[in-house]
Amino acid sequence: MSIFTSRTSRRASAIVGLTAAVLMPLAGAGVAQASPTLSASPTKGLHAGSVVNVTLRGLDPLSGYYVGLCQNKFSGPVPLCTGERKSIGNQLWVTNSPGGTNTIPSNGVVKGKITITLTGSTVPGKKVDCRKGCSVTLFHDHVNGLDILSRVPVSVKY
Repeated sequence: MSIFTSRTSRRASAIVGLTAAVLMPLAGAGVAQASPTLSASPTKGLHAGSVVNVTLRGLDPLSGYYVGLCQNKFSGPVPLCTGERKSIGNQLWVTNSPGGTNTIPSNGVVKGKITITLTGSTVPGKKVDCRKGCSVTLFHDHVNGLDILSRVPVSVKY
């Protein structure tokens, strides 16, 4: 083996080692996290007072989320959901911030229950009409943009 080959090998090893040291911290940076999902049961023949079991998966413990019975079609930036914030049980605020109804563990899985109510109005004061179609809906909380993440359609009896 010549000195030239040996020096070249050392340079190549140094470059590979330096490149690995720079790129290793970035290895997971490009991996997209799956969107949160929602499952709900029961979903048919719901009425005021029905209890729906919900399971949320893929939640980010650093974010916050709402779950509620929401009208499918609406205009504006805020989903139209039944219930009143002061009424306990008809909505969930899933967050690790103070005041939430459920906390988010490191595995991102939360189970909870909502009680169906057909009364109340949304923050903008609009009435919700589930005769136009409603879903149990998971959406980001007021700190994280209120965008809808997942829905499970339900049938509601008045």
